[in-house]
Amino acid sequence: MLKNHVLKKLKSTASIAIAFFICIPLAIPQNYTSNAMQDFESKRTLAQKPQMQISSVDEIDDITVEDSEKGNTYIRVADLNEQSAEDIVSQIMGDGVEINEVRYFGTSESAGTFETDDPNTIGFSNGIVLSSGNVKYIDGPNSDSGVTYENMTGGDEYLDLLIPGYTTYDSTVLEFDFTPNENTLSFEYVFSSEEYNEFVGSDYNDVFGFFLNGENIALIPDSNKAVAINNVNNGYKEDFSESEDYYDEEYAPTNPQYFRDNTDGHLNTEMDGLTTVLTAKASVNVGKVNTIRLAIADAGDEILDSNVFIKAASFTAVESDVVQFSSKGFDCSEDEGYATITVERSGNADSIVEVSYYTQSGSADSGVDYSSASGTLTFAPGVTSKTFKIQLLDDDMTEGSETVNIFLKEASGNAFIGQNIQAKLYIEDNDAQTDSPAEKTVVWDKMDEVPTNKNFVIKFNMEIDPETVTSDNFYVTDSAGDIISGINPEIAFNNLSVIMKPEGYFSYNSGSTYFLNIGSAVKTSSGKSLGQLVKMQFTTSDLTN
Repeated sequence: MLKNHVLKKLKSTASIAIAFFICIPLAIPQNYTSNAMQDFESKRTLAQKPQMQISSVDEIDDITVEDSEKGNTYIRVADLNEQSAEDIVSQIMGDGVEINEVRYFGTSESAGTFETDDPNTIGFSNGIVLSSGNVKYIDGPNSDSGVTYENMTGGDEYLDLLIPGYTTYDSTVLEFDFTPNENTLSFEYVFSSEEYNEFVGSDYNDVFGFFLNGENIALIPDSNKAVAINNVNNGYKEDFSESEDYYDEEYAPTNPQYFRDNTDGHLNTEMDGLTTVLTAKASVNVGKVNTIRLAIADAGDEILDSNVFIKAASFTAVESDVVQFSSKGFDCSEDEGYATITVERSGNADSIVEVSYYTQSGSADSGVDYSSASGTLTFAPGVTSKTFKIQLLDDDMTEGSETVNIFLKEASGNAFIGQNIQAKLYIEDNDAQTDSPAEKTVVWDKMDEVPTNKNFVIKFNMEIDPETVTSDNFYVTDSAGDIISGINPEIAFNNLSVIMKPEGYFSYNSGSTYFLNIGSAVKTSSGKSLGQLVKMQFTTSDLTN
């Protein structure tokens, strides 16, 4: 059933420390018998002020709406009770692709097709929709503050990697194999959620992803950041002046040019917020079987629904020029004077293409270890490779290898930027080190204002030998070099990622400096050793600040 939860008044007292990014059960009086209500209270409390619990709730409305009232008015929806998964995949198919096999994981109510007479409502008139709830509840008007339909389908392991430490629920996954006849996959989509705007800036964000051959391609334009509530929004400000512990929470807008606010109900959809129409675009293997996994889920608990829409007939393969760094990493020594960075173009290469580049400091400091660089590369017709240089500044400090981040943006013409949109420059220290060659140290990018309950995901470009994922090779130290106990590495299902997950009710000290360490003995599944110690400095900040 559709549930509307309106929190009229909230009084809280500080009491509980949150250890990591999962839903911690809070103390709820025994006379509160509604599971949905308990879940909503837990989520609302953690998201607004993570170190608090509910002591009283004066008024909650629980409104039931019949299923027949939704999905037939402003947005007409047909779910999988009326058609098959193969049928809905056929709705989004365009030119240049052939479908091989379709697999669906979800309920009959959490996926379907839609159409509307007003294309402005979603951004296009028809297509398919996947939901962490019931697809019929995308229909307007926006009459309820929080729509929830629990699918009881469990989570998705791919989505779990996008939100380390959380558990996903109510997942819906549409996966299929396809063979393209051109080098670029493209399709249009919109993400919507009932978690707008209240949970902007919080630890609770429902999650979705488009995993093309294992890589998420649902990214903010000209970036490698995933489209998510905290990454695309209009900001949020909440006044808790009636709380016993008065405080305000305010979050600045993030990429608001891609967001549409519907809390006033001017769009005829139940969802409180939507993205603009975005385009997923990525390179594919021409003439070979590729796999895409379209997935969405609730995060942290089953409360409040989200949806992703894909435009009809927009799933196409086209010929495009792809520009990207030739490698994800470039090596140099600080006494070489300059580092040479290569950008490659693939595709027809029969036109002029331009792409811009720029640098940002990682663990290396601009003006001390290197000179910042930016500019535009122009590929003439037939040219497939261009280079630019980054000046290196030699110093007398013994500091280990350091990093510079390099980015591409704003490709012109029919070109787009491929998966290597970002690369790292590794500057090797040429000054005397006490470390043996096998213990060479790479200093990774610093991180500031890290939440005290942070879970880290370490991604590798090759499958890791699970036998080397141990607390001897993955560990955290404090500023004195002492190992922090109770933080253990956990290898992900695909052997490409390691999650550093604390045990029990653990929290880093706020305002303290720590180091995440990855040992040189870590090996790939083929036996290749990392061969160097990787250290990343991070400084914590209290989540309530």
